[in-house]
Amino acid sequence: MEQKTQELKNVLELQDKKLDELLSAQEKLHDNVRNRKWQGLEEGLSHIRALSDSFVELDEKRESLVKDDRSICFDKEISPVLLKVKSKLSKSRIENIALSTYVKVTQKFIGELIDSVVPAQRNVLYNRNGIVKKSARSSLVVNTVF
Repeated sequence: MEQKTQELKNVLELQDKKLDELLSAQEKLHDNVRNRKWQGLEEGLSHIRALSDSFVELDEKRESLVKDDRSICFDKEISPVLLKVKSKLSKSRIENIALSTYVKVTQKFIGELIDSVVPAQRNVLYNRNGIVKKSARSSLVVNTVF
C-alpha cells in the first residue's frame, strides 16, 4: 500500500510539472494569437498537443493506480498534490475558454466587417430544402492591419 501511495504521488507530481509547462505554453499561444504571429501559433499548438498527450498518459496511469480505491486520494501525502493538480487543470480550462471566446468574437467581428464591405449579390440562393443559402464570398483584399 505504501508503495502504491508513493507511486501515485510521483505520477501526480509529474502531472503537476506537465500542467506548469502546459499553462506556460497556453500563455504563449494566447500572445501569439493577439499579436498575429501565425508561425508561433502553429508551433504552440503542436507543442500543446504533445504536452496534452503526455498528460493523458500520466492520467491513465493515475487512474490505473487508484482504480476502485478512491480513499487513497485522501491520504495526507496525496491530497495536497492532487489539489494542486486540480487547481491547475481548472486554470487551464479557464485559459482555454478565454482564448476560444477571444477567437470567436474576433471571427464574428471580421465576418461582419467583410459582409458590410463586400457588395451584396442581387440573387437570392436557396438550398434544396428551401432555406436561404448564403452565397460564397468573393475575393476581397483589405490593405490594412486590424
